[in-house]
Amino acid sequence: LYGITALLSHSCIANSKTMIESDYSCEVRATTAIKCGDEITKQYVSPLETTSMRREKLKSGWYFDCK
Repeated sequence: LYGITALLSHSCIANSKTMIESDYSCEVRATTAIKCGDEITKQYVSPLETTSMRREKLKSGWYFDCK
């Protein structure tokens, strides 16, 4: 559905946030300063969940272990 945002990597301390607007358009907004050449990352799971919940979702949904 939103192919470009699907290419963003996960980081527990992400530098962007994906916003779905009321017209269903998608925006990626920087949440910190991003220098030229830095990777743009997003959080795949909610930062409001516990660490164990986030790790389980990343393992079952994206098949990697978050350290």
